Amino acid sequence: MKLKMRLLFLLISGVFMMSAVADRRRFQRPPGERANPKPKQFPQQRDSFHLQDFEYREEASMVPPTEQSIIDTETIHMFTEKNTEFGFNLFRKIANLHEDNVFISPITVSSVFAMLSLGAEQDTYNEILKGINLQDLGRNTQQDLLHILFQWLWNNMTQNHEVPLSQGSDLFVQDNLELKPTFLNRSRHFYNVKVTPVNFQQTSLTKDIINQHIYNKTNGKIHRFLESVDSDSKLMLINYILFKGSWVAPFNPNFTEDGTFYVNTYIKVNVPMMFKEDYFLVTHDKTHSCTILKLPYKGSVSMLILVPKDAEYLLLEDELRAELIEKWIEDLHPRKMELYFPKFKLDKSYKIAKKFRQLGITTPFMNTANFSGISSTEQLKISQVFHRAVIEVNERGTEAAAVTAVTATAYSLPKILRVEHPFLFIIYEETTKTVLFIGRVKDPTKF
Repeated sequence: MKLKMRLLFLLISGVFMMSAVADRRRFQRPPGERANPKPKQFPQQRDSFHLQDFEYREEASMVPPTEQSIIDTETIHMFTEKNTEFGFNLFRKIANLHEDNVFISPITVSSVFAMLSLGAEQDTYNEILKGINLQDLGRNTQQDLLHILFQWLWNNMTQNHEVPLSQGSDLFVQDNLELKPTFLNRSRHFYNVKVTPVNFQQTSLTKDIINQHIYNKTNGKIHRFLESVDSDSKLMLINYILFKGSWVAPFNPNFTEDGTFYVNTYIKVNVPMMFKEDYFLVTHDKTHSCTILKLPYKGSVSMLILVPKDAEYLLLEDELRAELIEKWIEDLHPRKMELYFPKFKLDKSYKIAKKFRQLGITTPFMNTANFSGISSTEQLKISQVFHRAVIEVNERGTEAAAVTAVTATAYSLPKILRVEHPFLFIIYEETTKTVLFIGRVKDPTKF
């Protein structure tokens, strides 16, 4: 069955956490001591319990937190701007090490680390928030403000029926690991985390369970997210996002023809080139030598296409800033143009633990990491961060919408825009000003 969607995005971010070997020895029983069928319990204090206990006793043991928080526009603007800056920083770290196509969803990555911060303490907590550029929204301000903002953000986007976007979080936990109820309660409350017990020592079975789960959640679009599972793993936290978008004004597939795309000075490829003559919101930035064109989807999501002059995309990547994107959006003006835009599909996977070390997040990956807010019986650290993104762009749409004709502006823009050399694109949600996806297309024929 062919999809009738204009655009399909699938993003998965995952964090593996492991028990530090040196600290794990503290929990081995002395020689000669008989093994208990269950780990030791502390019924009087009840500061941690088994996942099985949580599944069946949640209502009796915990009351969901409540907050009467009023999020003002200034705080929301700061939150989205700092998320955008983090996204561009992460994009640059990844793009600098890859000469080909690049595609990420920064908001899923920052969401995963914000969830982890619920169980982090001291330097581990501080480094996580500083690394994702949200330290100003941590504990020094209103309690739980950071998590309230993420909760508001996802609720605002996923509950808007005009935005075809779904999102979720999953926690795969070693079945005998004792977790703190506060962490489980808050992660479920703020991030709607679904918890699944697994046995990481059964590596093949656990890998299949997680891969099948992700396959189902992404409607079969992401296969084999994990190639392997480490038997020492104790916990895996996953955040995924699925976006199906249809252009407001779709391209007519009858006008799509093979065209030339110049990868660089020496390499050119043939690619299906879509065509449309219409009124577009567009602007030109002489300072950064690029043309910016907006393609809206039905609902409140849009794509910004950034076409640098002479394919100087590396210079443009270095200049990406939140305030620059805001300025470009403010400067957009309608103009009747002919647009030639390549069809493309990207499927990108990254192991990005090293990138976070470059962003200043080091302690969470070390044996000295403090995730005591997650478990008091295991010394946990982050072992790896996985990120996978899939995007497909084509002509089709479920319904075409009329575009209001307006007078063209006097800007010195070309009447024909051929996107025929490497370009960047940004997908953002307009009501929250949230950057959902950032990508570079160097060769549209490569996945």
